[in-house]
Amino acid sequence: MKAVVINREDRPERLKESLKQFDRYGMEVEIFPAIIGNPGWKGCRDSHLAVLEKYREENFILIFEDDVKFLGDPMQPIVDASKELPPDWDILYLGISPNKPYRKYSEHLFKVNGGYTTHAMLWHNRKGGVIEYILKDKLSILKWDVYLSSVIHPKFKCFCLYPLLCTQRQEKSDTCKRSDASTIESNYHKFVR
Repeated sequence: MKAVVINREDRPERLKESLKQFDRYGMEVEIFPAIIGNPGWKGCRDSHLAVLEKYREENFILIFEDDVKFLGDPMQPIVDASKELPPDWDILYLGISPNKPYRKYSEHLFKVNGGYTTHAMLWHNRKGGVIEYILKDKLSILKWDVYLSSVIHPKFKCFCLYPLLCTQRQEKSDTCKRSDASTIESNYHKFVR
């Protein structure tokens, strides 16, 4: 599994905080220089697309943004969830901000039914799967998390971990007006039960 953290080079403090977490849990990650876009959501979209394109030969791609915050050791929850995923799954969110109720799929998984944030996602690169679809459709994509919620979630097998494993640190977002990451956790606990 390829693990990547997207970091804007003008934000070394964010990368430093993220690397401390990865070191704490013994995770090796490759640093991917973020593509800067104006407005910020363009850079987010273009960076994620570039990572998927660069590692399109990998079976699994774990993408983190540089403001990710772990709520616990990520490895065992990922292993537990991987045993419960169907063979043709597409995306496993390690953290998400739901915008409607989710349906329980298994002990450690909920089926994603709309939601935002892209700070920690495991991608399954399978033939005919989501990565192939996205890379063919990339010219129609505007806001990355809105596209995933409105186009990808209804078409593909997307899941989120239970309980919540990752959120974002309390920092000003580059892509939206939100500066209070606690909304991720409150939305998760509201819709994922």
